[in-house]
Amino acid sequence: VVAILLFSCTIRRERNLCVKLLDVGKLEKMRSKWKQLGIRNYSFNYRIWRGMPFVCAKVKVTDGVGKVQFTKGDEYRHTERIASIDDAFDYILKRYIIHKKHFDKGEIFNLYYSSNDFSKSEKYNDEYFFPEYFVVSYEYEDYDPKMIGSGAGYSVVISDFKVLE
Repeated sequence: VVAILLFSCTIRRERNLCVKLLDVGKLEKMRSKWKQLGIRNYSFNYRIWRGMPFVCAKVKVTDGVGKVQFTKGDEYRHTERIASIDDAFDYILKRYIIHKKHFDKGEIFNLYYSSNDFSKSEKYNDEYFFPEYFVVSYEYEDYDPKMIGSGAGYSVVISDFKVLE
């Protein structure tokens, strides 16, 4: 049944056949668990894709203040900047609010939040609770399967997380 649904989702492209909204309650629960750890010194890498070249960066957080070094996509540093794990939570929630508004107005459809294998919901780190991998896809009202650009989405990947002394 799951394979049929995924096949239908990617081939048939019917309006709102594939809808999976972000579990905001879980996002906030994981944010709370992250904050309870009280980690103020750490580093990580992140990658964001939004239909443009990837934005890749290395982040070092010292006493709760992050410094970002872009390794790719520096031209997007103002819009795709994540300077802490708290920023990652905020980025995902902010993007979700924007997409949900457009979805509720009927301007986009087939809004789908998933992990990298599309079999489960969001992927959080088991030990530190931060979001490791999110993929979001959706289609515009004027979807045409022959036309590139009527579908869209983004992904956020956080990797190489390390607690620093």
